[in-house]
Amino acid sequence: TSLGYGAILVATISGTTITFGTEVIFNSEATYHRHVEFAPNTSGKFILSYRKANYSGTVIVGTLSGSTITLGSENQYTAGTSVVANCAFDPADNNTFVVQYTYWPAGGHARCRVGTISYGTEVTISTNDCGSGQLSFISNGKFVSAYNKSGAGAFAIVGTVSGTSITLGTEATLSTGSYSGGFVQLAVDPLNTGSFIVIYRG
Repeated sequence: TSLGYGAILVATISGTTITFGTEVIFNSEATYHRHVEFAPNTSGKFILSYRKANYSGTVIVGTLSGSTITLGSENQYTAGTSVVANCAFDPADNNTFVVQYTYWPAGGHARCRVGTISYGTEVTISTNDCGSGQLSFISNGKFVSAYNKSGAGAFAIVGTVSGTSITLGTEATLSTGSYSGGFVQLAVDPLNTGSFIVIYRG
């Protein structure tokens, strides 16, 4: 859209045909690093995370009913420069989510925090220069985060949510080397939540 506005629309599938609904603008300014995630146990509930033109990290909770999208109020999770944000709902509580992002005032640290549209204390995942990452819940109250460290490789860590607090486990190394890591993404096996796949530049 014009000037890179943040936009969302509904897509419906009939056989092999995709039909798109009307575009809805959720941020009327340059919008970057957009991510959308549905709540696993509440039909039609989703969350958008994105970076605004002033580099602040922001989320909006929305609902989908038929082909109609309704968006809640914009909520800022960090006023500092944030990039490459993504989020995931806790399957135990569809009013609780974790957002992960790279925080540049601190030198590109990877950080995360619990949100219920109010936020718990910010937790630093890594103090290295982290360019990308993704998180996903693997069970009620427990998530896995994968991320890259600039010039160091790709890594993963398990986090546990208790109320508005996050406790991190021991960091696991996926790949090392000055050219490894890249844009890290992961997916959890929905039928075996003890397993997940990570893709990264080796």
